[in-house]
Amino acid sequence: EYLCKVVDDDAQVFKRGDVRKNIDIHAVLGSNVEFDNSKYILGFDPSHGIGKDFTVIIVLRQDEQGYIHFVDMWRRNDFPPDRQADILIETAKQYNAVVAAEDVGFQRLYATIIEQKGGHLRYIASKASNKGLKQGLMNRLRTWFDRKLIVFPFGDQDTRQKVGIILDELEAHVWKNGEIV
Repeated sequence: EYLCKVVDDDAQVFKRGDVRKNIDIHAVLGSNVEFDNSKYILGFDPSHGIGKDFTVIIVLRQDEQGYIHFVDMWRRNDFPPDRQADILIETAKQYNAVVAAEDVGFQRLYATIIEQKGGHLRYIASKASNKGLKQGLMNRLRTWFDRKLIVFPFGDQDTRQKVGIILDELEAHVWKNGEIV
C-alpha cells in the first residue's frame, strides 16, 4: 500500500479492472427507477454519532436478468438519528424497497425510531455482523464482479463522484493471511 491505496494488484480483493467492467456511462443516479419488474433493496449502515463516521444508505436494483444495479447513495455524517430515520423511510417508500441492516443493537434503535414515526418498512436483519459471515459476503461480492453482474452508473459528475467513493472503498480491500481486510 502507498497512502492507503493498494499498489499490488495481486493483493487486491476487488481489482480495479473487475469492479469497473460494468460501468454504464449513460446512466445517472436514480435514473432507473421506472423498471417495474425489478426488485429494490436499501442497505443501511448508520453512523455512531454526528461528525463521526458516515451513515450510508445504498439503493440497489436487481433486474429480471439478475444484474445488480447501483441506483443511488445517501451518505452523510451531520444528521441525527431522527433525521436519518426520515431519510430511510422516504427512500424506502420512493423505491418500494426492502431495508437490510446488520442485526445489532445500534441498528435496532432505528427500528424503534421508525416505528414511533409511524413508518412501515420491510426490514431484513442481516446476520453478517460476525467475521466469518462478512468474509463470505465479500467473497460472494467478488464472484458477482467476476461474473459481471454488478452495474454502476457513470453518466454525470454527481454520479461519478458518488460511485467513485464506492469503487475506492472496494479497491482498498486486500488479502492478508487468507482473509479480506
